[in-house]
Amino acid sequence: MVPGRRILFVDSQTLFREAVTALCRERPGVDEAVAAGTVREAVDVLKANDFDVVFTAPRMPDGTPFDIPRRIRAARESARILILDEEFSLLHVRAAVQLQVYGYWTKRAEFEHLMTAVERVMDGRYAYCPCTNAVVRMTPRGPMFIVPPDRDLLGRLTHRELEVLFHLARGKTLRECAEELQLSTSTVDNHKTHMMRKLGVKRTVELISVAYRNGLLD
Repeated sequence: MVPGRRILFVDSQTLFREAVTALCRERPGVDEAVAAGTVREAVDVLKANDFDVVFTAPRMPDGTPFDIPRRIRAARESARILILDEEFSLLHVRAAVQLQVYGYWTKRAEFEHLMTAVERVMDGRYAYCPCTNAVVRMTPRGPMFIVPPDRDLLGRLTHRELEVLFHLARGKTLRECAEELQLSTSTVDNHKTHMMRKLGVKRTVELISVAYRNGLLD
C-alpha cells in the first residue's frame, strides 16, 4: 500500500471499530487510523483533519443510509466513502449507488479484502464487494443499480422519496419530516402523494406497511 493513507472508521459497535482500527494502525503504509462512534463525532473529526478514506456503517443511532454520506462529504469533500454493512442489504446497496459512494462491503469480508478496497479507492476506482455483483454493474460513469423495479418495489421511488418514507415509517409527522429534511411541509406531502401512486396504495398505513415489508427499517 502506498504510504500516507489516513483512514476513519465510523461505527456504533465499539469492539468492532476499535479492533479494525487497531489492525489498520499496524498496517504498513497507513499513517493514521481513527475511530468514531457517531456521525456527529465523525463530522467533527473530518472538519479538523483530512482523511483519505472513510469506512462507515450505513445506519447509525444519529444517521440513516440516506444522509450519512452527505454529511461526511459536507464535512470533508475530498474523503472517499466506503460503506461497511453488518450484512448484505439491497436497500443499502441501492443507497450507496445512488449517492455514488466508492464502495460497499460487509463485515463478513476479510481484512485483506478491505485493505485492497482502500488501495483501489485511492487509485480513483470503485471497489464494490463481490456480493453486489448480481445487483451492481460498473460503467465508465460509476456503479449502476440493475435490479428491475418489478423485483424491487422501493426501487420505483426516488432517493428523496425514500428519505421521506423512512421518516414517516419511523412515526414522524409531515411537519417533523419537513424539519428533518429541511423541506416545506407541502413538498413532503407531495412526495408522499407521489409514493402512494407509484406503489399503488391509498392510505398512509399501507404506505408504511410497504416500507416495513421491504426492509426500509430493518
